[in-house]
Amino acid sequence: MGGGEPRPPDAETHEAYAEYLDDLGLFQAGLVEHQLAQSLDAGNDYLSSSPLLSRTEQIERRRKFLSTTSPNGVDYWNLAGLEFEAGQYSETLKHWTAVARIYDWNEEAGPWESAYAKGGPRL
Repeated sequence: MGGGEPRPPDAETHEAYAEYLDDLGLFQAGLVEHQLAQSLDAGNDYLSSSPLLSRTEQIERRRKFLSTTSPNGVDYWNLAGLEFEAGQYSETLKHWTAVARIYDWNEEAGPWESAYAKGGPRL
């Protein structure tokens, strides 16, 4: 293909369109786009961001994805965000401190673990 020719849609394009449709409240159409993105790129998890999945399904999908790929700090941070929303605070803290340690923020991670061990969640 030359520089000015349109290229076929890729996973990121479908995912961006899925998010746009979700933002418009067109969740079923968005899910179709999430599924297309996933079919084009099995190395990333596009389905768990669909609002049609329950929080439990999103967490299960994300955990399964992380167990079968080479996740990075952002992947764990996003999982922790889902866990926090589901009230799974112990798991949330485990993943947030893991992210801190991945990025060498050990001075921050230690006190988080210590504070949680002493008092648990305070919401």
